[in-house]
Amino acid sequence: MNKQNELMHYTQMFFGDYLATQKGLSVNTTKTYRDSLKLFLKFIAIKEKKPIAKITLNDLDVESVILPF
Repeated sequence: MNKQNELMHYTQMFFGDYLATQKGLSVNTTKTYRDSLKLFLKFIAIKEKKPIAKITLNDLDVESVILPF
C-alpha cells in the first residue's frame, strides 16, 4: 500500500469503523470530526504546497499539529 492509500485507508477506518461502529457516535458528531479534518488537510496542503489528494502520512508531523503561538 503506498503512502497516499495508507492515509486514505486510516481515514476511512477512523470514520467508518471507529467513530460510527466502535464509539457509536451520532451522525452529527461524525460530520463535525470530518469537517475539522477537512480544514486540517487544507492547512497541510497549503503548508506542503501540494494538492490535498497528494498528502501522505509523511506530511503529518507534530509541528503541523502543535503550532507555536
